[in-house]
Amino acid sequence: MAIGYKGMAKVNIVKLHNTRRDFESLQIKDTNDIDYFMNRLMIVVNKLKIYGEYVKNQRVVENVLRPFSTKFDVVVASIEEANDLETLTVDDLMGSLLSHEARIERNKDSTLETIFKNQVSI
Repeated sequence: MAIGYKGMAKVNIVKLHNTRRDFESLQIKDTNDIDYFMNRLMIVVNKLKIYGEYVKNQRVVENVLRPFSTKFDVVVASIEEANDLETLTVDDLMGSLLSHEARIERNKDSTLETIFKNQVSI
């Protein structure tokens, strides 16, 4: 029984290392939306907790802000300047990012409408 426990402990250590790697390497792609990215992130954070690693909220927030593309540079900078990253919750951060994403989509839709109207009137 003790040998089986040692084997399981080693398996859990390997799983923890792999999950840490997943946490550090999470990237948001232009095809992903914020909801999708945040869901993936929370799955990885929950796996870390299952394997016995406590992840500070600040570390999760910093990890969320790191991988965004240049279209989010302004909002990331404003979030970092306006908030104390030690006290900013993941939910508050997600709300800020989702509202910015909605603005980008709204502007994209109005730009496409303008282009379409200009082509139709030609």
